[in-house]
Amino acid sequence: MINITHSLHFIEYLDKGGDCMAYQITKLTVYIVSIGIAMYGLSCFNYDGVVKKNKVREFYAFYFLASMGLGYLFALFVLEFMTLRF
Repeated sequence: MINITHSLHFIEYLDKGGDCMAYQITKLTVYIVSIGIAMYGLSCFNYDGVVKKNKVREFYAFYFLASMGLGYLFALFVLEFMTLRF
């Protein structure tokens, strides 16, 4: 028989940022996939007319940081959506 109070304490432990390895691996996977999706989404724009010829390295730094920011926000949305309880 499953102890209900034990299960509720485990859920509260996870909500408080408990040290559960499976949850941490899930978060890392969601972050990496989200950054990849953001990079894929940002690649649809034509940047040739915007980037100066001598500023390609700076553009790639901006592109990487922008995709990390968008990916992080999307990952937060997905993780929050996964933990909704009704």
